Amino acid sequence: MLLEDLDGLFDDADLAVEALYAGKAIYVLFDAPHLRAQGYEEDVSASAPQALCLASDVSGIASGSEISIRRPGEAVYTKYVVTDVQPDGTGPAGCINLVLQEA
Repeated sequence: MLLEDLDGLFDDADLAVEALYAGKAIYVLFDAPHLRAQGYEEDVSASAPQALCLASDVSGIASGSEISIRRPGEAVYTKYVVTDVQPDGTGPAGCINLVLQEA
């Protein structure tokens, strides 16, 4: 039941965007929130792109892997390098959050 619910979430074109990983098209939930940190002498700001995906779609992914994502509203793919892999702890039927850096 849980896996079926997740499949529906990632198939929803209103939520998910297309990505390319290991030569195949998958769907991810992409977000790139803007972060701002107050520094001692000046503030630092940057985006923090992340992609939530089905663990079964990105089997073997690790820090340093590349994934291309077609961001919302864009016609072309943007290439990212995975900087952190954060599994949800439910195994291959669950999700993985990928912390990304634009390549």
